[in-house]
Amino acid sequence: MLVVEWPIAIIDELSMFFMTDKDMTRAIDLLGIAACGGAPDRRCAMGPPRVRQLLLADGRLSGNGPMRWRAMLAPETDGGGLETVAALANQVSAQVRESLAADRFVIAVGGDHSCAVGTWSGAADHLRSGAGRLGLIWVDAHMDSHTPASSPSGRVHGMPVAALLGEGASPLVDVAYAGAKIDPRNLCLIGIRSFEPAERELLDRLGVTVFTMADVRRLGFDAVLAQAQFIASTGTAGYGLSVDLDGIDPLDAPGVGSPVVGGIAAEALLSGVKRLAADEAFIALEIAELNPVNDVHDKTAALVLALIDSVQGDE
Repeated sequence: MLVVEWPIAIIDELSMFFMTDKDMTRAIDLLGIAACGGAPDRRCAMGPPRVRQLLLADGRLSGNGPMRWRAMLAPETDGGGLETVAALANQVSAQVRESLAADRFVIAVGGDHSCAVGTWSGAADHLRSGAGRLGLIWVDAHMDSHTPASSPSGRVHGMPVAALLGEGASPLVDVAYAGAKIDPRNLCLIGIRSFEPAERELLDRLGVTVFTMADVRRLGFDAVLAQAQFIASTGTAGYGLSVDLDGIDPLDAPGVGSPVVGGIAAEALLSGVKRLAADEAFIALEIAELNPVNDVHDKTAALVLALIDSVQGDE
């Protein structure tokens, strides 16, 4: 597990990536992925419809602004498992690719985090048409880096990072097109605090940069995000941010399926997303694992809406 620590002077230079006076208003396509076939608790499939309901209720989707809800995708069968997740991922990837080709920023609101296979395969497919590659910042309590051979549970929501790196079962690895979607040099995990040895061994072998929560507390979230942005943007044609809500401290985001104590503060993440949004190379945001049944007075759902607002540059 590669952890990079740079001198303060270099971190200060990296912060320049976040400083711009450009208009932050973006044309946004929201894509709901109402599925939880990769996880044991299927109630996170209710997350995307709840987000859409709240956006409609407060007028964000009135049709007068730059934001539109592109689609609400769901699996064709009620069953879970690898094949079902892969079939839906191919649908998601096609939607993401079309939105990016239309020069619209994509916000994917998923159920369980296996949705990431579709989101980022579609983004990678779009960028490779111009001979460019995709970078990715992954905020999560977990590494999600198992393969079917290494996973104790066999649950697909623990496999998307490995699949995007080209490791694991071909139905997941070959979504949109065959092979890896992300070069490990352009992937950075943040907030990790729960994982199995096999996941760490895979990321160590591939040379992926990982910042645990201990690293975040030691270096500060702003410095870590600046390094992650540098990693994801160097040599790439664009990059995205994938947020599993369990990466955030449960005090700020109680409505998740797999809470882990001691996560990233919501305020710090919101501020960071707003800074990323000022970078034209930032092309997509994914938010996964909202479980409305576990939420407390829509606190986590409101955080999802705030993350969406952060992309738009709203105060």
